[in-house]
Amino acid sequence: MLSIYNNGFDHARVHYEHTILQQLNKQVLSFQVPKALPTRADPSKTYAVLSNGADACIFETIPGNLPKLTCVREIGRASGELLEAIQNVDVSHLACPTAPYSHFYEVHHAVSRELFYREMNGADFDPIRESAIKAVAYIEDMEKKLELFEARNLPKCLLHADLHYDK
Repeated sequence: MLSIYNNGFDHARVHYEHTILQQLNKQVLSFQVPKALPTRADPSKTYAVLSNGADACIFETIPGNLPKLTCVREIGRASGELLEAIQNVDVSHLACPTAPYSHFYEVHHAVSRELFYREMNGADFDPIRESAIKAVAYIEDMEKKLELFEARNLPKCLLHADLHYDK
């Protein structure tokens, strides 16, 4: 399967992901983990930079379909197994290219706290002002809770934040 990354030409992010996948593929799991194939130009690499600057790679195909919502226990078991396996991954030699999700204004380059509040209070949200006010209140509450969470200095770990099921 061909994968072309649409991540703002963030090569460090792709390298980080491929390092994690390589280490996960060395572990014995009850399911397959995506495995990127080596490039022709440099067999020590698993992705190449295209002429437009985007990264691309070829992954081995994993047969099957997205799990259905009727497979909730299996999804939970596999998620737990993946989290256990990720604890054995060592990327300490690499800078993490993504801010922790508790720093949600830093996760995407196009979002900042100031921009969020300016947009939510702007005229574009006037037709749904009541919902916008509720959304802002939820975010403000989350900001307070995240401050308390960060103050506790709890352990942090890698987490796969992109699990999907099919309805």
